[in-house]
Amino acid sequence: MILAIDIGATYIKYGIVDDDYLITAQNKVLTPKQSLETLLEALDAVVEEFRECAGIAIAAPGTIDQKQDCILGGGGLEYLDHVRLRPLLSERYGKRVSLLNDGKCAALGELASGSLSGYHDAVVMVLGSGVGGGLILDGKLRDGAHFYAGEISFIFDSFVDGYNDQKMFAKRASAVALIQSIIAAAELPETTTGEEVFDLIRSGHPEAQRLFKRFCFEIANQIVNLQYILDVEVYAMGGGISAQPLVVQEIRTALKTIYTGFHESRALPEVIACTLGNNANLIGAAYHYHSA
Repeated sequence: MILAIDIGATYIKYGIVDDDYLITAQNKVLTPKQSLETLLEALDAVVEEFRECAGIAIAAPGTIDQKQDCILGGGGLEYLDHVRLRPLLSERYGKRVSLLNDGKCAALGELASGSLSGYHDAVVMVLGSGVGGGLILDGKLRDGAHFYAGEISFIFDSFVDGYNDQKMFAKRASAVALIQSIIAAAELPETTTGEEVFDLIRSGHPEAQRLFKRFCFEIANQIVNLQYILDVEVYAMGGGISAQPLVVQEIRTALKTIYTGFHESRALPEVIACTLGNNANLIGAAYHYHSA
């Protein structure tokens, strides 16, 4: 049995994944924000809970340089930058450890037992505070020459007027920013939930609908750009927001609007929702462990 651990900005989620990629036990704890040492202490407790596991599969934020065996950036956990986490944990626990970027794990999870079963070429977009992702070509995850393949958060519209992070896809297609902008526009309490925001969108609130449609159009716009480079079969939307059927529906509508009049419209790809939810990273991490 493999212990899969997903190190997120808010929670460390973990569970036992069997050979059929089913999670047989799982739990979560808060992610320490202070330092690497506090993270290691939290991981010690997790591994102790499943000390009989055969190996450990890690999903982590940041770019994973497989050649240098270290994390670059660390996403929301800056203390992970340039940490050689895989060998550190392998030595600490005396077990084989694998390590992969969390967005790429989500893509592998969907490929192993989720929405991408039966597909060979696909892009996964994980819509959260930014846009995580993974690229599947010929049934395999592509890392790229510098391990940045699938890092679609960093796509920019233009650098003509210099660097402006507001032009980054991560900003324009942030699900968290969408929810916050609708709450502000509709003058709702800060405690308003995402589900309540979608109730407002479905009710026909003009500004909520405008912001939501713009959000979906931004995603559709990048799908078109990516499609003429990659020409994949399907784009799978992940992240908590993807549980709302309206998201995929509106992205499909935006795509059809963009493609209207294109003589190349046969390149229109499928857009679907990911099906594994919060379990995608754990399953994908285990899949990577077995294939690494």
